Amino acid sequence: MNEVNENATVNGAGVQGEELAAKNNETKAEHDETLSDVWDESIKAGTQITEEYQEGREKVMEYKDFVEQVKEQIQDFLPEKFADCSHVSGTLY
Repeated sequence: MNEVNENATVNGAGVQGEELAAKNNETKAEHDETLSDVWDESIKAGTQITEEYQEGREKVMEYKDFVEQVKEQIQDFLPEKFADCSHVSGTLY
């Protein structure tokens, strides 16, 4: 009789162990899926930030190019435009 009770206890523990292992595997799978989702979202966010940075940098470079072009145009324009004012004495305000 003791042998039957021991087998029942061992078999019961075996079933509980299998259930626990299955639950752990399910929990691990859920964890892995969540981790994968977080990883994917992190990559998307990083990509978006990089793209926004590059767009901003391009705008800054376009602005700097624009400023340089304006400077060149002013330098080209000023000598011609103010050459006829050389006869004016005093400081121009």
